[in-house]
Amino acid sequence: MMGLHLRAQEFDNDARLWLYVKLNKSLSSKLKAQLILQNRLDNNVSEYGQFNLNPELNYKLFKGFRLTGGYVVGKIRNLDASYATRHQAYAGFSYKWKWKQLALTYRNLVQVQAKSVWSSNKGEVLRWYERNKLTLSYQLNRRLEAYLAQEFNSPFYRFSEMPINRFRSFVGASCKLSTKSEIEGYFMLQTKSSFKSRPDRDFVYGITYAYNF
Repeated sequence: MMGLHLRAQEFDNDARLWLYVKLNKSLSSKLKAQLILQNRLDNNVSEYGQFNLNPELNYKLFKGFRLTGGYVVGKIRNLDASYATRHQAYAGFSYKWKWKQLALTYRNLVQVQAKSVWSSNKGEVLRWYERNKLTLSYQLNRRLEAYLAQEFNSPFYRFSEMPINRFRSFVGASCKLSTKSEIEGYFMLQTKSSFKSRPDRDFVYGITYAYNF
């Protein structure tokens, strides 16, 4: 018991709430546009930690295979309670394999980001990451789908970073409310590691509402 207690204290723990809204529009039979509004509450759900505006395009190249690209601009809370502007751009692909009610999806993204571009000496530093995610989903019925997912983040903009510095483990479910709307709920365990500080462990509860135009 003592060993378990000591290991638990090695992490900086936090509880978070993520509230997302997704607005989807089919531009053609293969091309879909998406606008994602991200709201994140941190510090045991007591502080408004982050807001992001994320337009995205998805193109169906062939059955099961999609190309993805997007841009994110948002405000992220600093330790002094001020907010810095962060920019991100990403591009990648996903492949979905289906067998009856089961589906396995692999997604790979390359992402670049910069923080406080105009107001910080480090604003011109670009941080590059590769993001890999594997999702196993099961269609329970016409309206309800459950899933498990694992994502890991690999920085490659400098050699001082760890090969993998962030893990995300998901369990969740989505429910179709109508032909145009859907709601998703999930729990995510996020672990972030660095050579310079103690690892962070976040217990994230998320709700996403999606509407198709």
